[in-house]
Amino acid sequence: MPRCRTTPILPPAPPWRGASLNLLTRTDDPLITPSEVNDLTDTPSYDETIAYLRKLPAKSASINLVVFGQTAQGRDLYLVVATKEGAKTAAEVVKNGRPTLLAQAGIHSGEIDGKDAGLMLLRDIATGRKSALLERANSSSFQSSMPTATSAAPNSTAPTNAGRSTRVGARRRKTSISTATTSRPTPRKCARCSH
Repeated sequence: MPRCRTTPILPPAPPWRGASLNLLTRTDDPLITPSEVNDLTDTPSYDETIAYLRKLPAKSASINLVVFGQTAQGRDLYLVVATKEGAKTAAEVVKNGRPTLLAQAGIHSGEIDGKDAGLMLLRDIATGRKSALLERANSSSFQSSMPTATSAAPNSTAPTNAGRSTRVGARRRKTSISTATTSRPTPRKCARCSH
């Protein structure tokens, strides 16, 4: 069997300095996200993500965590619900009459930046910096984070925890609300939990 190439075939990524760097918080902010702590070079594990998400409802009544199922490993799957009124149930969310945005983040290994950006946005809503967004819409966020099993490939710009596998080593190609739970809710049931 031929050996895999171990030397990079692509040139290194050029340094990037964009306007979105202004969205990073101060290093002494008590709600700095796990990825910001290490200058966006690593992404938090499932446990670190959930620990961070649990801090947000304590900071703002607008944000609530709702368990909507479990992973194949028995871990709770959370939906983060952000509403101006602090809704905790689907019925409460529907009452306000505003549209609800469902954002799924971290559903493909190596494409974890959306989860990290989502944590930053939720932090900014909780702290009031972006709470005005809830005037016109509700936000529901499914923060997928499979247990870490591998690191990013050499010569990759992906965070070092970006490779994800299940506990039994099976590579998950796609994770979504309708496929990641043991109860296998239908998309219609999921829509009800996010409204």
